[in-house]
Amino acid sequence: MKTWVLVVAMLLVAVGCVTLALAQEQVVPAQPTKPEQPVKPEQPTKPEQPAKTATVVKTKAIGGEIVSVDTTAKTISLKYKSGKTEKTETFEINPKLTVKKAGKIIALTDLSAGEKVSVGYEIEAGKKVATRITVRIPPEKKELKAKKETAPAPK
Repeated sequence: MKTWVLVVAMLLVAVGCVTLALAQEQVVPAQPTKPEQPVKPEQPTKPEQPAKTATVVKTKAIGGEIVSVDTTAKTISLKYKSGKTEKTETFEINPKLTVKKAGKIIALTDLSAGEKVSVGYEIEAGKKVATRITVRIPPEKKELKAKKETAPAPK
């Protein structure tokens, strides 16, 4: 009886080893063969053109005081300080320009000389082109506006 148990155990171990060996084998399916393509005569190669590089436009910003707004020439002049010197810069107006005052979009014609603004601009073909203008509201005006909004309505 012991010999039969030993023989069966050895058969089970042998079957297990064979099963593991077969399970590890990977069957690669046959890939269809491609028909050989006729050899084409070499064509003259075109001279390689340099790769086109994408131009990265970097937006810059500057703060100052409006000197003038010319809606006909589509320009805005800004006075600002650079170090200890005062400079004036003229910006062309981008057709997609956004002008904001107190968080609301306003028209370019609503701007006037003397207002403090921040101008976002890009340099295109050597010219500074304004893409956004934000009117700065002095702190005391912001506080007064906040007090008016939070004050209870008179009865």
